[in-house]
Amino acid sequence: QEEEAMSSRKNNDSSNKDDSWSSSDDEDDDDEDEGEDRFTFYSICSNPAHPAPPFDTLSSAIEHDVTTYGFDFLSHLPSSSEEEGFFEAAIILVNKCRQFVKDWNGDEANAKWDDDVSKKLGTDLNDYLNTNKGSLDLGDEDRTKYFKPVLEDDSVLMCVDELHDLKRESLGDSFRAVDEAAQIG
Repeated sequence: QEEEAMSSRKNNDSSNKDDSWSSSDDEDDDDEDEGEDRFTFYSICSNPAHPAPPFDTLSSAIEHDVTTYGFDFLSHLPSSSEEEGFFEAAIILVNKCRQFVKDWNGDEANAKWDDDVSKKLGTDLNDYLNTNKGSLDLGDEDRTKYFKPVLEDDSVLMCVDELHDLKRESLGDSFRAVDEAAQIG
Protein backbone atom coordinates (compact mmCIF):
# COMPACT_ATOMS: atom_id res chain seq x y z
CA GLN A 1 0.00 0.00 0.00
CA GLU A 2 2.84 2.33 0.81
CA GLU A 3 4.25 1.85 -2.70
CA GLU A 4 0.83 2.57 -4.23
CA ALA A 5 0.52 5.84 -2.26
CA MET A 6 3.99 6.98 -3.37
CA SER A 7 3.21 6.05 -6.96
CA SER A 8 -0.07 7.94 -6.75
CA ARG A 9 1.67 11.06 -5.34
CA LYS A 10 4.30 10.84 -8.05
CA ASN A 11 1.60 10.71 -10.74
CA ASN A 12 -0.20 13.69 -9.18
CA ASP A 13 3.04 15.69 -9.10
CA SER A 14 3.69 15.03 -12.79
CA SER A 15 0.11 15.89 -13.75
CA ASN A 16 0.41 19.23 -11.92
CA LYS A 17 3.19 20.21 -14.29
CA ASP A 18 0.84 19.77 -17.23
CA ASP A 19 -2.05 21.48 -15.46
CA SER A 20 -2.73 24.85 -17.09
CA TRP A 21 -3.94 26.24 -13.77
CA SER A 22 -0.72 25.31 -12.02
CA SER A 23 1.70 28.12 -11.36
CA SER A 24 4.66 25.84 -10.89
CA ASP A 25 6.33 26.81 -14.17
CA ASP A 26 7.56 30.39 -13.66
CA GLU A 27 9.41 30.52 -16.99
CA ASP A 28 6.18 30.32 -18.98
CA ASP A 29 4.68 33.14 -16.90
CA ASP A 30 7.61 35.40 -17.79
CA ASP A 31 7.15 34.72 -21.50
CA GLU A 32 3.48 35.65 -21.30
CA ASP A 33 4.27 38.95 -19.56
CA GLU A 34 6.68 39.96 -22.31
CA GLY A 35 4.04 39.35 -25.01
CA GLU A 36 1.44 41.51 -23.29
CA ASP A 37 3.15 44.73 -24.40
CA ARG A 38 3.01 43.82 -28.10
CA PHE A 39 0.29 45.44 -30.16
CA THR A 40 -0.80 45.19 -33.76
CA PHE A 41 -1.71 48.55 -35.22
CA TYR A 42 -4.00 49.26 -38.16
CA SER A 43 -3.79 52.51 -40.05
CA ILE A 44 -6.56 55.03 -39.51
CA CYS A 45 -7.51 54.79 -43.21
CA SER A 46 -7.68 51.01 -43.25
CA ASN A 47 -10.97 50.42 -45.02
CA PRO A 48 -13.06 47.23 -44.77
CA ALA A 49 -13.20 47.20 -48.59
CA HIS A 50 -9.41 47.42 -48.77
CA PRO A 51 -7.78 46.68 -45.39
CA ALA A 52 -4.27 47.93 -44.81
CA PRO A 53 -1.63 45.54 -43.52
CA PRO A 54 -1.02 45.33 -39.77
CA PHE A 55 1.94 47.23 -38.32
CA ASP A 56 4.20 46.54 -35.34
CA THR A 57 4.44 50.21 -34.35
CA LEU A 58 2.01 53.08 -34.15
CA SER A 59 4.39 55.39 -36.00
CA SER A 60 4.62 52.99 -38.98
CA ALA A 61 0.79 52.78 -39.18
CA ILE A 62 0.55 56.58 -39.15
CA GLU A 63 3.32 56.87 -41.75
CA HIS A 64 1.42 54.39 -43.95
CA ASP A 65 -1.58 56.76 -43.92
CA VAL A 66 0.64 59.66 -44.98
CA THR A 67 2.35 57.83 -47.85
CA THR A 68 -0.59 55.74 -49.10
CA TYR A 69 -3.60 57.97 -48.46
CA GLY A 70 -2.10 61.44 -48.07
CA PHE A 71 -3.67 61.65 -44.61
CA ASP A 72 -1.56 62.98 -41.74
CA PHE A 73 -3.42 62.00 -38.59
CA LEU A 74 -0.98 63.83 -36.30
CA SER A 75 -1.75 67.16 -37.98
CA HIS A 76 -5.38 66.86 -36.89
CA LEU A 77 -4.59 66.16 -33.25
CA PRO A 78 -4.74 69.05 -30.78
CA SER A 79 -1.53 70.54 -29.47
CA SER A 80 0.43 68.17 -27.26
CA SER A 81 0.98 70.99 -24.78
CA GLU A 82 -2.71 70.81 -23.83
CA GLU A 83 -2.24 67.56 -21.93
CA GLU A 84 -5.54 67.62 -20.06
CA GLY A 85 -7.70 67.80 -23.17
CA PHE A 86 -5.33 65.96 -25.51
CA PHE A 87 -6.18 62.41 -24.49
CA GLU A 88 -9.94 62.87 -24.65
CA ALA A 89 -9.71 64.69 -28.00
CA ALA A 90 -7.41 62.00 -29.40
CA ILE A 91 -9.89 59.23 -28.51
CA ILE A 92 -12.73 61.15 -30.15
CA LEU A 93 -10.62 61.86 -33.25
CA VAL A 94 -9.53 58.23 -33.67
CA ASN A 95 -13.14 57.03 -33.48
CA LYS A 96 -14.47 59.83 -35.73
CA CYS A 97 -11.89 58.91 -38.36
CA ARG A 98 -12.54 55.19 -38.05
CA GLN A 99 -16.31 55.78 -38.37
CA PHE A 100 -15.81 58.03 -41.42
CA VAL A 101 -13.62 55.42 -43.13
CA LYS A 102 -16.09 52.64 -42.25
CA ASP A 103 -19.00 54.64 -43.70
CA TRP A 104 -17.10 56.05 -46.68
CA ASN A 105 -19.05 55.14 -49.76
CA GLY A 106 -17.73 57.35 -52.53
CA ASP A 107 -18.18 56.05 -56.07
CA GLU A 108 -14.57 54.98 -55.88
CA ALA A 109 -15.22 52.74 -52.88
CA ASN A 110 -17.01 50.20 -55.06
CA ALA A 111 -14.56 50.48 -57.94
CA LYS A 112 -11.30 48.62 -58.31
CA TRP A 113 -9.11 49.81 -55.44
CA ASP A 114 -5.95 51.58 -56.56
CA ASP A 115 -3.71 54.50 -55.56
CA ASP A 116 -6.22 57.07 -56.83
CA VAL A 117 -8.98 55.61 -54.65
CA SER A 118 -6.63 55.58 -51.65
CA LYS A 119 -5.75 59.25 -52.21
CA LYS A 120 -9.46 60.10 -52.63
CA LEU A 121 -10.26 58.49 -49.26
CA GLY A 122 -7.42 60.45 -47.62
CA THR A 123 -8.59 63.70 -49.25
CA ASP A 124 -12.21 63.11 -48.23
CA LEU A 125 -11.18 62.37 -44.64
CA ASN A 126 -8.99 65.50 -44.51
CA ASP A 127 -11.86 67.59 -45.92
CA TYR A 128 -14.32 66.12 -43.43
CA LEU A 129 -12.08 66.93 -40.48
CA ASN A 130 -11.20 70.39 -41.80
CA THR A 131 -14.85 71.36 -42.27
CA ASN A 132 -15.84 69.93 -38.88
CA LYS A 133 -12.88 71.19 -36.82
CA GLY A 134 -15.07 72.27 -33.92
CA SER A 135 -16.54 68.79 -33.76
CA LEU A 136 -13.97 67.70 -31.17
CA ASP A 137 -15.97 69.85 -28.76
CA LEU A 138 -19.05 67.66 -28.80
CA GLY A 139 -22.20 67.62 -26.73
CA ASP A 140 -22.66 64.84 -24.19
CA GLU A 141 -24.67 62.63 -26.57
CA ASP A 142 -22.11 62.77 -29.41
CA ARG A 143 -19.22 62.54 -26.95
CA THR A 144 -20.57 59.23 -25.65
CA LYS A 145 -20.96 57.97 -29.22
CA TYR A 146 -17.30 58.63 -30.03
CA PHE A 147 -15.97 57.12 -26.82
CA LYS A 148 -17.20 53.73 -28.01
CA PRO A 149 -14.46 52.15 -30.15
CA VAL A 150 -15.34 51.68 -33.82
CA LEU A 151 -12.63 49.05 -34.23
CA GLU A 152 -12.70 46.27 -31.65
CA ASP A 153 -9.49 46.12 -29.56
CA ASP A 154 -8.13 49.22 -31.33
CA SER A 155 -4.44 49.39 -30.42
CA VAL A 156 -4.33 53.07 -31.38
CA LEU A 157 -6.78 53.78 -28.56
CA MET A 158 -4.76 51.65 -26.17
CA CYS A 159 -1.67 53.73 -26.93
CA VAL A 160 -2.98 57.31 -26.78
CA ASP A 161 0.02 58.22 -24.63
CA GLU A 162 2.26 57.16 -27.52
CA LEU A 163 0.17 59.36 -29.86
CA HIS A 164 0.87 62.21 -27.47
CA ASP A 165 4.61 61.53 -27.71
CA LEU A 166 4.47 61.30 -31.53
CA LYS A 167 2.60 64.61 -31.71
CA ARG A 168 5.18 66.22 -29.44
CA GLU A 169 8.01 64.81 -31.60
CA SER A 170 6.35 66.03 -34.80
CA LEU A 171 6.12 69.53 -33.35
CA GLY A 172 9.76 69.34 -32.33
CA ASP A 173 10.73 68.35 -35.87
CA SER A 174 8.70 71.27 -37.25
CA PHE A 175 10.45 73.74 -34.94
CA ARG A 176 13.86 72.30 -35.88
CA ALA A 177 13.05 72.67 -39.59
CA VAL A 178 12.06 76.32 -39.09
CA ASP A 179 15.27 76.97 -37.10
CA GLU A 180 17.41 75.33 -39.80
CA ALA A 181 15.67 77.33 -42.55
CA ALA A 182 16.28 80.55 -40.61
CA GLN A 183 19.97 79.71 -40.21
CA ILE A 184 20.36 78.95 -43.94
CA GLY A 185 18.49 82.10 -45.02
